[in-house]
Amino acid sequence: MLKEHKTRVLPLYSQLAPDKQYRVFEEASDDARMIVLATNVAETSLTIPGVRYVIDCGKSKEKIFDDRLSMSSFAVQWVSKASAEQRAGRAGRTGPGHCYRLYSAALFGKLANYSKPEILRSPLNQTLLQLKALGIDNILQFPFVTMPPVASIKSSLKQLALL
Repeated sequence: MLKEHKTRVLPLYSQLAPDKQYRVFEEASDDARMIVLATNVAETSLTIPGVRYVIDCGKSKEKIFDDRLSMSSFAVQWVSKASAEQRAGRAGRTGPGHCYRLYSAALFGKLANYSKPEILRSPLNQTLLQLKALGIDNILQFPFVTMPPVASIKSSLKQLALL
């Protein structure tokens, strides 16, 4: 005879109120099975106690910036191998665990190794404005970890000057 489990389903995403996000860290009773439905916010170094299984769809909603149109939008895209490994690492942090991917090993092999850095997927206006506020005058000489295209920097500086 199978033991009956109570099920506790909890969402976890960045726009969720903090008090509701913290519910995933509450200890589940022995007769309850906790299911966390999470976005890529759970890819971080977050450890949710008792997670034994992760089901990874391999997709995430990413910000995309069209430099030509100077517009941002969001699109659902395949994750990188690094992100997929991070997701898999959420299972079994506090005990044995497994990750089930809803895509093939062949597709995993075709994924990019890493995601494109945020600075290449976002408008630069806010970043450059903050650098200017910090007193950095020659932004083209600033030692960015990942240098954005010079054309993007010049375009953003032009927009800021017009404003």
